[in-house]
Amino acid sequence: MKNEKDKIDLADANFPTAKHATLADVARHANVSAMTVSKVLRGVGSISKDTRARVKASAEALGYVTNGIAGALSAKKNTTVGIVIPSISDSVYSEIISALSDSLTEAGLTLLISESNFSGQIEERQIRMIMSLRPAALIVTGGIERSISAEKLLKRYPAPILQLWDADNPFGDATIGPSHLQAGRIAAEHFLKSGLNKIAYVGAELSKDICARLRLEAFRERLAEENIALECFVDEASPRQAASGETLVNQMISSGYKPNAIFFLNDSMALGGLRALLKYGIKVPDEVSVLGFNGTSRLNTVQTQLTTISMDRRAIGTTAGVALRAILDGKKPEKIPPTKLHILSGTTG
Repeated sequence: MKNEKDKIDLADANFPTAKHATLADVARHANVSAMTVSKVLRGVGSISKDTRARVKASAEALGYVTNGIAGALSAKKNTTVGIVIPSISDSVYSEIISALSDSLTEAGLTLLISESNFSGQIEERQIRMIMSLRPAALIVTGGIERSISAEKLLKRYPAPILQLWDADNPFGDATIGPSHLQAGRIAAEHFLKSGLNKIAYVGAELSKDICARLRLEAFRERLAEENIALECFVDEASPRQAASGETLVNQMISSGYKPNAIFFLNDSMALGGLRALLKYGIKVPDEVSVLGFNGTSRLNTVQTQLTTISMDRRAIGTTAGVALRAILDGKKPEKIPPTKLHILSGTTG
């Protein structure tokens, strides 16, 4: 006889709040046997098209994900915390993860890291994979076009969900990171206070990076308030790296446009853009002021120090770790203010 606590209400097809949806739950919802569900989800057996469609629809409605660990511990006892980030190679995320891992390790938790490459489709696949391990919590990164299915899975997952990096679009139990709208306004004010009025923006892959789009949107709007038109040089097909910044500045100079200020998507692209400016003999900051974003360039420069919008990236990871530990201890999460941003002055303007 089944224990009362094992019973769930499937009438509204919502993911259970008390426990993970099971194979049996999907079978009851689809009105088929558990064996049929297993065969459909494994893609084996002679199952009719209608039955396959019904089973898959039920699995989707219940937020069912395959259990990758037979007899896995419940989320409350599991010591694994999953995190999906856009890029493992990006030093922004590496510093955040380093501090986050330190904080979680103190509490006996282990961080499982996965990469989405700024793809909503890949992120969904990684989320499903991590959920199959029944982690104690899951951390995602804002700023990418998340699929509807992934968002439903996250909202229905019966364990804490945290979001990093995008304070403009909070999600889950807590969101930790900077406001990119504020960053765009800070960039505009930086140039305006110096009397610069012929301004360019250089970026890449904006269709993938929502946070970069927010920075550009706020940057453009603030300049428009002063009747300053912004010239954008963006390549959706190029990576957000130094080589792309150099190529786009080469294209800008070749087009005949000569700005007195350039705001780059990130520090890496800004360093590439500086190479191009140097090659053409354009003096920085005398002829053109250059501004980056994220404050990572100081790790890789010796002489020229890029002026950039920076933040305490390790503090983001530490704050996330502390917040998650509190939530796992049953404490109600407090609203966390956006991470503070500031201009890190250098020699480029």
